[in-house]
Amino acid sequence: MYQEDRAFLIDGDAEVDLHFVYLAHDLTGKNGWIYDQATYSILSLMAIHDWHRAPEGISIVAYTDAPKRLELLEETLAIRPQGRGQIIAAMGVHRYMHRYKAIVLCQATSRAESPVVFVDSDIYFQEPILERVACIAPGRVLMYAREFAIREPGTRRQRRFTRLLKAIIAYDSRIPHDIEPHMYNSGIVGLHPFDFDLLRESLEIVDKALEIDHSHVCEQFALSIALARRKAQVLGLDDLAHHYWDQREEYAAAISPIIRTIRERRMSVPDAVQYVREHPLDVPPYRKPNVLTRAWRKLTGRGKMPSIRIQEEIRKLAASEEQ
Repeated sequence: MYQEDRAFLIDGDAEVDLHFVYLAHDLTGKNGWIYDQATYSILSLMAIHDWHRAPEGISIVAYTDAPKRLELLEETLAIRPQGRGQIIAAMGVHRYMHRYKAIVLCQATSRAESPVVFVDSDIYFQEPILERVACIAPGRVLMYAREFAIREPGTRRQRRFTRLLKAIIAYDSRIPHDIEPHMYNSGIVGLHPFDFDLLRESLEIVDKALEIDHSHVCEQFALSIALARRKAQVLGLDDLAHHYWDQREEYAAAISPIIRTIRERRMSVPDAVQYVREHPLDVPPYRKPNVLTRAWRKLTGRGKMPSIRIQEEIRKLAASEEQ
């Protein structure tokens, strides 16, 4: 069960109609591109809507362990500094990095009186989203995309979630045996205050699921189960935004020179927004590596996706610090 920590809270403000929430941290010191990705995501959000600053009624908040890495946006961004110990503690006994995301979502919504849209740092916006966001209502939730039916997995790897679902249902009598949940990608999560309690429910499922299976997408599995249990209507955003979780390093390579140029020229936020608008990303679509490429990546230790490697690095780091 999570404990409330007021350092996370968004100040309640009846005049704010919508909160965008970001999270950017790099505990290992090896993945500093995460901050550039968060910066680019926010600039792309502003560019696609032709904003020069956050409009009245909209707040953009970032929780980060390195505030200076986001100071480019200090004119339009509310930064919530996060301590290293605070982050590791929020990851729980299993040192699961996305549990920290779940904690931030739980506690960032605890004072908000208007919808909250959480955005992963590896999201960039291609089309305006506010019309879709305006659809958020009690019982109507935004998620980045629907992926697959958990009871009817499409691949062998996805079958682990079928087994995990059975175990969770056996543990929690509140979850109906006849629910037909889909796995939803949680790169974007948009909720009305009426549904904020879904986050606490999903966090309880995360903690139980981690005792059974250490999947790196346990957090989105748990939220998907909570949505199914609530029979929530789920709207997607994958036609308006792109979640490049499977190509993070390729996109990092494309984003880095854009952010570097913005910093070197000391651009204002309006100029940075314009620069991002004029320099769209050019990254080829994802293609599954062939057998030889996969073998080479395995030999060089780069066979796993960045999010999985980062998760493993965090667990090793936390274990070494505890010794």
